[in-house]
Amino acid sequence: MDEKIYQIAEQIAQLDRKAYEVYLPLVEDVCSRIVLEDEDSCSTELFDEKEDKVF
Repeated sequence: MDEKIYQIAEQIAQLDRKAYEVYLPLVEDVCSRIVLEDEDSCSTELFDEKEDKVF
């Protein structure tokens, strides 16, 4: 019984590592896109089209 519990725990740990390896790059990609979108919206809000000046 203890051996089966150990095997299940080891499988869970392996799945956790695999999920981290697979999903971390995806999460980083999405987060970097969100940051870029926020920066773009910020820069367009600060741009005065009438005078072509950036505040």
